[in-house]
Amino acid sequence: MFLTTWRIMIKQIPSIENMQIVPEEIVQYCADHLVGEENNFEKFLLIANEFRSAGLTPVFMCSRNLKDLFITTEEKLKRKLH
Repeated sequence: MFLTTWRIMIKQIPSIENMQIVPEEIVQYCADHLVGEENNFEKFLLIANEFRSAGLTPVFMCSRNLKDLFITTEEKLKRKLH
């Protein structure tokens, strides 16, 4: 069951060519204005802080249709990780 779910999730991730970078200030703005609701923007900011604690640089990206938000690191995008 887990493997099937994982494969579905991978197929749903758009290619990097169909993504655009979102400034962290925009994610923070959204987090501030969704107080009291299930706030995934706050979760993304917490993950960004974990990346920073590990010495990595977080990068927020969204799909061109603005429906999906992703977080990765600059190091991953530049393939600096071994």
